[in-house]
Amino acid sequence: MNPMRKSSLLFLLTCFAFLSSHGQTPDFMFALEGTYVGQKEIPDATAGGGRRTLDARLDGRRNGAEDGFVLQWKLAKDVSNAQQTSDSVAVLMVTEQLETWHWDDNRGRMVITRIVDNKPIIEDWFVMDETSSRAVLERGGEWANAPALHRLTLERLAGQIRFERRVNAGDGKWTVVHRYMLNDFVQED
Repeated sequence: MNPMRKSSLLFLLTCFAFLSSHGQTPDFMFALEGTYVGQKEIPDATAGGGRRTLDARLDGRRNGAEDGFVLQWKLAKDVSNAQQTSDSVAVLMVTEQLETWHWDDNRGRMVITRIVDNKPIIEDWFVMDETSSRAVLERGGEWANAPALHRLTLERLAGQIRFERRVNAGDGKWTVVHRYMLNDFVQED
């Protein structure tokens, strides 16, 4: 083989190997793309250890840099008076929240940015376990004004996506903060 052709081929293979291992969005993040509807579960201490559920919708779109996604969450809860009469009207309150999830290849971390009170809250998450359909992310932080370990599990199942956020305050117990169970949204004609 011609030495010039051999070095060109070697250069192209090296570039391809570099590009395929750097700057790519992890496979599990592509589960965020699309529209999902379902419920958010939150532990409810007033219900004797039960759970409170909210209707939820997630719209996920790729960001312009192609290294992550922009997520729009919508949560609806019934704020009607508990003592409804036959002529009462159900009142729903819908709240929206925006998040960006992007992969920081330089640091090897997932960066989630939420907007709260018109200010960005930035969280760096380490990927602890990953397959194409499931990822476990962890980070340090606070919970109830004490240091804690936070864990976020994202699972993509057939026709469904699940998020579960847990916290460990150092006692070895993982407490569920919230859980989303969302199904693929199919627009009906």
